[in-house]
Amino acid sequence: MRSLLRRLLSFRSRRGAEPVGHAGLRSEDPDQRRRVVRHLCQPAPLLHVWRHDPEPRVRDAAGDRLRTLLVGGAPGMSLTERETLLAECDDPTLVAHVARRGREPEIRLAAVRLASGQRLLSEIIQEDADPAVRDAAKARLADD
Repeated sequence: MRSLLRRLLSFRSRRGAEPVGHAGLRSEDPDQRRRVVRHLCQPAPLLHVWRHDPEPRVRDAAGDRLRTLLVGGAPGMSLTERETLLAECDDPTLVAHVARRGREPEIRLAAVRLASGQRLLSEIIQEDADPAVRDAAKARLADD
């Protein structure tokens, strides 16, 4: 009987049932939602929580997780996926964080292309190790 139940649950999850953990996002308990958000690797639910959750602590946890994913601190997301996510976020603070701390020059370059603000761009020009990222910051600064 147990093996039949396991097969049915396994079949249900392969057929598109809600991924494990997402049900917790609908919890009335903000602490439960925060715990779920801290482990999510899917950008769509994280973006939704970050933008729409009524509890500021839950939104902050989603923002922290997004930053971790974007800078490359979590396995499972390709550079292309992270660049797309960065463009969708449209948040200057998040863009600045990635421009400063992105693991790969390519993600920092994508962030610099979205960045604004003389202070941030000047910092990137002075401190980034990659010449292409520094050049992009110079060009962006000249455009502003």
